[in-house]
Amino acid sequence: MIDFKDLDDRIRKCNLKQILMEIDNEILNHQEDTEYNYKLQYFKAKALKFLDNYEEGLDILKNMSQKCLEFKNTVLYIDCSILMADIYSYKGELNSSLEILEKIEEELEDCEKCTTIEKKLKQIEIYNIKSSIFWRNGNLEKSIEIISQALEFRNEVGENKEIGRSFFLAGTFQSEKGNLDKGIKIMNQSLKILIKNEDLINASHVLNNIGWTYKIQGKLDLALKYLVESVEIKKKIATKQSIRIQLANIGVINWQKGNLNEAISYLNESLKYERIIGNKSEIADCLFYLFTISLDQKDLSQSQKYLEELKQLYESEEDNKRLDAIYRVAYALFLKSKPRSKNIYEAQEILKQLIDSEVAKFEITVIAMLNLCDLYLYELNNSDDEEILDEINKILQKLLLIAKKHNSYHLWAEIYLIQAKFALVQLDLKNARILLTKSQNLADSKGLTQLAMNISIIHDNILSMTHDEKLSISRRIKLAEIDTHMERLLRQGESNDIQLKNEIPMGLNILNENGIVLFSKSFAPEWIVDDNLIGALISAFHSFSGEIFSESFDRAKFGKYYILMRAESPFLLCYIFKGQSYHAIKKLDMFLQKIKENSEIWDTLLQYLKLSEVFSYSSFRAFNEVLTEVFLS
Repeated sequence: MIDFKDLDDRIRKCNLKQILMEIDNEILNHQEDTEYNYKLQYFKAKALKFLDNYEEGLDILKNMSQKCLEFKNTVLYIDCSILMADIYSYKGELNSSLEILEKIEEELEDCEKCTTIEKKLKQIEIYNIKSSIFWRNGNLEKSIEIISQALEFRNEVGENKEIGRSFFLAGTFQSEKGNLDKGIKIMNQSLKILIKNEDLINASHVLNNIGWTYKIQGKLDLALKYLVESVEIKKKIATKQSIRIQLANIGVINWQKGNLNEAISYLNESLKYERIIGNKSEIADCLFYLFTISLDQKDLSQSQKYLEELKQLYESEEDNKRLDAIYRVAYALFLKSKPRSKNIYEAQEILKQLIDSEVAKFEITVIAMLNLCDLYLYELNNSDDEEILDEINKILQKLLLIAKKHNSYHLWAEIYLIQAKFALVQLDLKNARILLTKSQNLADSKGLTQLAMNISIIHDNILSMTHDEKLSISRRIKLAEIDTHMERLLRQGESNDIQLKNEIPMGLNILNENGIVLFSKSFAPEWIVDDNLIGALISAFHSFSGEIFSESFDRAKFGKYYILMRAESPFLLCYIFKGQSYHAIKKLDMFLQKIKENSEIWDTLLQYLKLSEVFSYSSFRAFNEVLTEVFLS
């Protein structure tokens, strides 16, 4: 005889095909109408659900439900009904699922054979399924409200598998709403509970959604790590059909990285399995990215086929906000790909309406805004009408607010960067440099190293550029390489793989706030400059900026040399070097941190400042050690 508690545990962590064979053999040996046989059938349907074999599972449950009613086994009838509703929700037949749940909630309330704890556990299952239904329908607020009800039972039932699933859904909903950090935190809480309960099948779903959230944040390599881990778990337990979502997600990340052939391969494999399952939302997501790639490849014939299928999906469920938004964005992008005036205007209107409405998917809002911005850029390139810049800046400001609200750091830094480029187009060099510094600081602080390096290079290059008011706007756009940047933004892709060499140190100066040199060190024979001249030059530069350097002008270029500055009251540190500034910034920041943390060094510097005396590093051992470690090692 099979231990059903052990069987339920094994279904979530072992090879499901092997478990199905065991159940089928046991069913053959117990064909009579008994409670034991009914439970075998129930667990067979549950195993089939995790294998995504929904039709066979539903056939078993429909037959079982009728028999349970005939034999008045109310508890098993409720369990079968809940599982049936869950399978319908995975199939995308949301109304059928909801009808069953609403009916069974009344049955559960009146079930005298269920203990209070059993009722609560089953109610949690119902809440989990209902919340996912409203999520798939695009009603996130309702989903969050329902899943909160499930989590209210946590203290009474303990951190079991279903509570683990509740946390998973709660985290997913927060990510969909755009609260990405919060979503990841809650999903990690879910992962901890599910792993503790050895529910590997649901743990793999959590890993997938954490990976997707990191993808939204622009952390593509970290996203792939979680997705691959999810795939490895599913491969051990289930079938290839059950990793269709992960395959699609890996395909999208390959698209973002510019690996189009790999992206198409993963997405097509995913779509093949999604068509078998029949979940319309899953099919629409996959079709949308295949559609986008076909536009990238200028294959309008294939794009139109994908668009037609998206339209059919939308028309089959016109009350589904998610399908509606995906289709409308796709249609706008298709119009945009054929840039006649009429098409451009219609695409703009569609995207404006989407931006102003409540869209059921955070990413769709971002895609709509970026493409509307790109349409205005196309119009600006062809007209040189400065008023269009105002429209672009308004959209970028809205995008910035969204990125900040949702803690989408990659998008946040990218928006600062493109705002800086548009500031250059408007010949606002000061604002451009403020935005570039903000962008680089944010990218660096959030571990977006490649993006930070790219921004640093752009900032360095700006110092060498001439800004001619006589140039047309379209010419300035070309010089700022905005079209190239917008193309990458639309794909939400990574910066190119950049390897920067270390800079060549020339010299270091420490000044007081009046520009008087307190310390000067030359790292190279070619850097022999009068200290008073350097002091006056940097002091003038400091006064000119009128800003804290970390917020605006943190560097300048004089001939072939760069001067990097950090203001830390009452001192101004100036590092002179040749080459790229990225690693130079790291060194100067490290040097400043070390001398601030060392009370002996900092107090001694303050004494020299008070006496207005110049000091020599050679007679100041602690300072000399830090200087050598940071700049000369």
